[in-house]
Amino acid sequence: MDRAERIGLGVAVAAHGALFAALSFGLLTRPDEADPRDALSVTITDEIGLESSSPSPAEAAPAPEAPEAGPPETPPPEPELTRAPRIETAPPPA
Repeated sequence: MDRAERIGLGVAVAAHGALFAALSFGLLTRPDEADPRDALSVTITDEIGLESSSPSPAEAAPAPEAPEAGPPETPPPEPELTRAPRIETAPPPA
């Protein structure tokens, strides 16, 4: 390894070490800003809401209808089989 390669390797190792340190200490991150949210009121009870409050409860959803069946597709025509051309070999050299 000559002098230029040693210098390049040293610079690469130092840069990777600096990047690892910066990411480890969180120097390149922004602080998390929490979004203020409205509080929700929650009632935990056994007696309220035992009956459905909707005007007409929905029954099971009907199965989707399939599109109308069209005529069956005709299969493509079978290709004609042809013989491969005969390959003539050259006579062996004498």
